[in-house]
Amino acid sequence: MRLPLAAAVCLFAPALFSQPSMPAWLAPYPGAAPQIKTYPALVEMTYTAAAAPDAVADHYRKLLEAQSVTLQQNPDGAGGAVLRGSSPECNLMITVRAQAEGTFVRLNCAAKGQTIAATHSTASPAMPPMPAGIMERHQQLVAEMGIHKQRPPADAPPLVWPDWLGHINGARLAGRPGVDQSHNEYLETKYTTSEPMTALFAFYKDLLTAHEYAVYKGGVETGQTMKGVQQNAIGDVEGDNYPSGFPGPRTVIHVRFDRSYLNQPITVILRLTAYGYKGRP
Repeated sequence: MRLPLAAAVCLFAPALFSQPSMPAWLAPYPGAAPQIKTYPALVEMTYTAAAAPDAVADHYRKLLEAQSVTLQQNPDGAGGAVLRGSSPECNLMITVRAQAEGTFVRLNCAAKGQTIAATHSTASPAMPPMPAGIMERHQQLVAEMGIHKQRPPADAPPLVWPDWLGHINGARLAGRPGVDQSHNEYLETKYTTSEPMTALFAFYKDLLTAHEYAVYKGGVETGQTMKGVQQNAIGDVEGDNYPSGFPGPRTVIHVRFDRSYLNQPITVILRLTAYGYKGRP
């Protein structure tokens, strides 16, 4: 049975991370009932406020300014805003999004030294009906941000093994060079562990997300051999990162988990592949 990304549960916090804590001064909008979830390198608060997006954004802007936190605010293209800042406790990203009733808020507090990816999400709120004129505003923002801008061909990013891509117990790893069937260069390494496969899945999913790799594939599957006795299991997590923006050159990290026999150690294979960009016709 495949385990969906949204159902992954982190079973413990490995030594590689320092668990962040939500700043006490970062109060939710008055009257809201927040829900808080914790991950190895991230604390997430979500709630719906009975107020307009501008009022909610102004609430957080005042709180950050009162703590002398440098603030970066950008519109989200749909009547809301994304606020980023770095407090002494953690790196912050606050997403304020208009919806049919009130404003949806997602506040991410990531461990210092980690980056927050806007793709980190275990659920999405229902989208409100599109207000009049929003498409024109969207197209204007797309043009200003250069999202559909013609980009020339570009070489693959430098193939360097990141220090943070390590063993589940916190040990550093180093990848060996190779070339796949499509002639793309990669770095790869592997190790064995007795940790549960669900813990491996949750650990690497959160690790990639915390370092701005958008996780777009992953899961865990179990079965049995033809004799019907020995259980086997496989799983994987895969995400990509565009260092120069999308579209463009990218790196892909694929982590595979493999075990052939019940209660035997699991082999973890990590591969980092670099892809060039051919440009748009």
